[in-house]
Amino acid sequence: RHIPNRVRKEGLRAFLDDRGFSSTYDIVVLPCDAKTKRNRGYGFVNFVQHQDFLRAMRELGGLQVDAKQSKKITQVSVADEQLGSKRCVGLQ
Repeated sequence: RHIPNRVRKEGLRAFLDDRGFSSTYDIVVLPCDAKTKRNRGYGFVNFVQHQDFLRAMRELGGLQVDAKQSKKITQVSVADEQLGSKRCVGLQ
């Protein structure tokens, strides 16, 4: 939760990669509003290994995805099963 709505999928990937999660996930979903073409403020990340999922749960909350655009602070939670995987973290 609290992903600035101007952030695009590439920006969310960069946010993850900059924090050491490069090559630990295989899917990033950032739902967008069809009318505004901006994200809805939340996304889903599927981590390949369970230990990376656990690390993401510990480390990704309480951060700013893009401090230049917004002062929103992320909240991280486990999503209901998404994308066919139980290791999906919802960045809501």
